Amino acid sequence: LRTIDAGEIAVVTNLGKVTGRVLDPGAHFITPFVQSTETYNTKKVIYETSIQEKQKSSDADYKDFPVDTNTSDGQPVDVSYTVRFSVDPTKASWVYQNVGSQEALVEKIVKTESRIWARNIPRRYTADTLYTGSGSTEIQDEIFKALEQTFNDNGLILDGVGIREISFSDNYAGAIEAKQIEAVKVQTEKNIAEQ
Repeated sequence: LRTIDAGEIAVVTNLGKVTGRVLDPGAHFITPFVQSTETYNTKKVIYETSIQEKQKSSDADYKDFPVDTNTSDGQPVDVSYTVRFSVDPTKASWVYQNVGSQEALVEKIVKTESRIWARNIPRRYTADTLYTGSGSTEIQDEIFKALEQTFNDNGLILDGVGIREISFSDNYAGAIEAKQIEAVKVQTEKNIAEQ
């Protein structure tokens, strides 16, 4: 007797061969010693990248470190992001046959593909655009579009992509802050001169 919990499905194998039979939530009979099952979570699953201190307080299902990349003008940045997805129940047998377990699916598809695009897409933007935050929405939309077809082809339903944080080096952040302080000083001097 095999019980499948709500929000899960199980692919049945017969002596290691995928049978095509998928068990929905509930109680099912399988042949002992001959048949076994591989379980997949069909609820929303979260893969999240963040620095180690923030990972401790995260409830994400899969945690990883930020992606390091460069802007189009050569500034190094770290991109932290979240991908929310689920396994397509209608493709579970194909997933097990071609990719493997849920952990393998996350490693081979979610992690690999999302990190590639989270590294490559920000390279199209200048540091100033990313620093002001105006490019974040565009970047997450581009990553979503880049991942959507690949996820679908591999038995996943992509629900959302979110840029959590784009971190710059301390030197760059300090230089921007100094530039902004100088701009305020110049404006103050102009106002005093006008008065």
